[in-house]
Amino acid sequence: MKDDPVDELFFLTSGRVGFVLEKYDDVVYLIVEAGYYFGELDFVIGDNEDMERKFTTKAIVDSEMLIITRVNLMKVDQEFGE
Repeated sequence: MKDDPVDELFFLTSGRVGFVLEKYDDVVYLIVEAGYYFGELDFVIGDNEDMERKFTTKAIVDSEMLIITRVNLMKVDQEFGE
């Protein structure tokens, strides 16, 4: 959600998620389908731990996702990075 800390990356495994404009009664302006990911821009380029999300998403249909946290991604990078 908007203003949440940027510490997770989302992989949509089923369903559809929409990016919404809160100030316009949650009008959906972008749809993400199963097989895609989101939250990566702030996650990858944001090196400030106090950074907050800029966008809000909501499930359009029943959806499932995998989530990787920044901490777990760093652990994977340390263990398997070159």
